[in-house]
Amino acid sequence: MTAADDPIDLLARALAQTAGLIDGTGVELAWHPTPCRSWDVGDLISHLLFDLRQFTVRARGGQPDWSQPFERVEEDWLHAFEAGSERLVEAWRAAGDLTGTIEVPGAGTLPARFPVDQQIAEFAV
Repeated sequence: MTAADDPIDLLARALAQTAGLIDGTGVELAWHPTPCRSWDVGDLISHLLFDLRQFTVRARGGQPDWSQPFERVEEDWLHAFEAGSERLVEAWRAAGDLTGTIEVPGAGTLPARFPVDQQIAEFAV
């Protein structure tokens, strides 16, 4: 697998690009609108931080708890995002081989890299 094909490298790139956007977003913009109608900038970044934590649980073999709403984060967005990104990438690297298949309840047999691909899409969009 080349670096261009490695899903974890692609995820790390998507996370780095998102971190760059967060770095350019001051907390004074927290209440500004976003294309996501129900979320302002602070909500959107808080959602991304929540997703990082949930995705890391999944990468470590656990079951994320999506039933709880995310908590709004008001400060230190970049540091929190970079630290969460590092934990997520490390967890996927530790997870091992992503070249096979996995069974996903309700979805059947999927490529083992499917969860990583979903996460790439979450952060690249």
